[in-house]
Amino acid sequence: MAERRTITTNPERPPATTNILQRLNYIYLNQGFLPTRKGEVGEVFRIEKAASRGVGAGIVLGDIYGHRLRQLEAQHASEAEAKRQATQTARAVFRSWTSHYEEARSDLAHLSALAEELDAFDVIDRDAEATLNDVTTRDNLGVIKFVRFLDLRRLAELGPRAQPMKFNPLTANYSRDTMTPTVKGHIEDIMENISLREVAPWLDDARLDSFTRSDYFNDRLHESRTFTTEHNIGNVAVRSSIS
Repeated sequence: MAERRTITTNPERPPATTNILQRLNYIYLNQGFLPTRKGEVGEVFRIEKAASRGVGAGIVLGDIYGHRLRQLEAQHASEAEAKRQATQTARAVFRSWTSHYEEARSDLAHLSALAEELDAFDVIDRDAEATLNDVTTRDNLGVIKFVRFLDLRRLAELGPRAQPMKFNPLTANYSRDTMTPTVKGHIEDIMENISLREVAPWLDDARLDSFTRSDYFNDRLHESRTFTTEHNIGNVAVRSSIS
């Protein structure tokens, strides 16, 4: 796959902001991938804030456990119930990271299948006017993932300066069977107006994005895999509250 062509690696501390577009831009520039939902932006930003202090993903789970535990204790929950619910909260975050990893791997497979489909289209037949709509359909999962990548990339690069869209890519439903007519129409417009020559480099970028996203969460899961039991999460919470 080609290297990402427009990202400038610029490691820096996460900005002190709650603005979702600024956070998305920071992750895009510093980690090289695009979270696909608002919740994921928040999760990655939290991990990166901890990383800037030299704290790994396991400690992040411990902090989540400890925060929830203190909330429940303040509500006078029993010790056993407080630990049970706090553990469930930390495990839910771990499962969310797992879901992001699995989605990224699935996206990469669909995007790669689309690339193979386009490669099979005879180069001789690729005249300057041929578009994505000439070789595949809107129901192609690779196409859906590709368009979502283009939408998220524009949002990350331009933020408030982006041309107004009819929907927010971080909250829109891109699922093939349940997407809204607005999203369907948007995908069809892209397919009709993007040439095959334009698709190739962007598709390489989309594949690299999914690969980078899967690697990121795979690393976070490995960092935190020993902290997913109640005992270990509790220990981490204690250590992180002391430091």
